[in-house]
Amino acid sequence: MTIPRIAVAALLAAACGRPAAAPPAPSAASPSPSPSPSSAAPTAAERAAGMDTRIALPLLPMMAEHLMPSRIGATVDKPFWPDSTSKQDPAMKFGTSELRVEGGLRWRIVLYKAVPRPQLLIQAGGGLHSFAIGKDAMGADVGPADVSYKYATFGAGLRVHFAEWAWIWAMFDYHVVFDPGPIADLVAEYGPAKTFGIRVRGGLDFLVYKGFKIGAEGLYERFSLTFNPASAVPPGKIANSGTDQYFGGVIVVGYVL
Repeated sequence: MTIPRIAVAALLAAACGRPAAAPPAPSAASPSPSPSPSSAAPTAAERAAGMDTRIALPLLPMMAEHLMPSRIGATVDKPFWPDSTSKQDPAMKFGTSELRVEGGLRWRIVLYKAVPRPQLLIQAGGGLHSFAIGKDAMGADVGPADVSYKYATFGAGLRVHFAEWAWIWAMFDYHVVFDPGPIADLVAEYGPAKTFGIRVRGGLDFLVYKGFKIGAEGLYERFSLTFNPASAVPPGKIANSGTDQYFGGVIVVGYVL
C-alpha cells in the first residue's frame, strides 16, 4: 500500500526562538589555565573510552566559541488542498486537510565566520502531522485512511549565508513515531503499526524587514508502516505494510526573533 501526497501549495510557516543567556566572560584577574603539553601515552581507561584528554580539553573552548545559543523554535505548516473527488462519481467532493506542527530545541554551529558563512544545523523536538479526507454517507473512507502521526524528530543540516540577509539550506530529519493515528484503529482500519518517518528538505530564504522573512522550500517526507494482520484480533482491513509519501514545493512566510 503506497499513499502518495503531492502538494504545490501556499504555506504559512512561523518560526520563533529565544536565545539562551550567554555565559559570563572570564575575569581578567583569574585567567583560565591552559593545559600543559604532555608526552605521556593515554591511559588504558582513556583508550577504552575512545578519548585522549590531552586532545579533548583544548577543543572545548573552540567548540564554545562557534556554537550559537540553543533556541526554542516552533513551525506550523498549513497547506491549502482542493476538495478530493470520487472515481465512481466525479460530482461528489470531499474536504481534504493537512496540518504539520513541530517544536523543540535548535542549535547552530558556525563553521566559518566570513561570508559565505556555512553553519551546521542541529535540532531535536516533537511534532504532529495529520492528513484527512472526508467520508462517504456511510462514514467509510473514500481514499487513503486518515493519519495523525505523533513523533519525536531529530535533524541535522547545513545553511550557507551568501549575504547577511539571504541564505540557502538543506536538512535531513528522522521521525520516531509513537502513534500513527486513525489508520491504526483495530476495528475500522489496519490495526497497530510500527512506524518511522524521514524527511529531506531544502530552500532559499530572504530577510525582508526586522526578522520578517520570505522564502521557497522543497520537501520529500515518507512514513513507513508495518502492520500485524495475523494478530489475535483480526483488524478491520488487511495489509502487511504501507508507505505514506509527501512531496512538493511551498512558499514560506515567517518571522525570526
